[in-house]
Amino acid sequence: MYIHAFGSLNFYLEHNKFSDLLNSIRSKCKSCASWPDPAKAIQASLERQQQIENLAPVKNYISECLDKLQSAMKEKSIKVVAQRLEAITRKVGLKFIENGRDCFINSDMFYVEVRMDADGTVSEVKVAHTGDLESCPELTRVLREGDYDEFLCHLQGLCDLYQLSRDTFQKPRSSQLLKQWKLTST
Repeated sequence: MYIHAFGSLNFYLEHNKFSDLLNSIRSKCKSCASWPDPAKAIQASLERQQQIENLAPVKNYISECLDKLQSAMKEKSIKVVAQRLEAITRKVGLKFIENGRDCFINSDMFYVEVRMDADGTVSEVKVAHTGDLESCPELTRVLREGDYDEFLCHLQGLCDLYQLSRDTFQKPRSSQLLKQWKLTST
């Protein structure tokens, strides 16, 4: 049996999101079926979509303000560090999962695991490109020093590295080539 590299936590969260989405679709289908006029149902759906589009700039502005507040905070605790990592993750467009003292930043090609001590000090950062977690002293140093801008640059670099091909069939091949190149270059 193959266990996903992110472990059971990620599967559980994704399963819950998927179940919630299915339940939402089921409830919407039931409520639309009871409407006597399909034209009204379509109109209501279009209005809802328009409201979402109109609120997008406001949502982005609020998100930017929260990110600025996070970067201005000097307090150091697990919660503050996790919130700063989450803000950085949003900027890059990756997924963020917090689990106690561990934070996971992931995409479909790699993930970064950040482990913290009880006081919020980063104890270790590990990166997994194709399965095996490898300790990354450079990222550990960057986060211990609180240089979140440099951490953002490193994350952006990882994303750029895997943007070679957006074709899902080519991604495993490109990761194999990257792994082979890494082995031969060391």
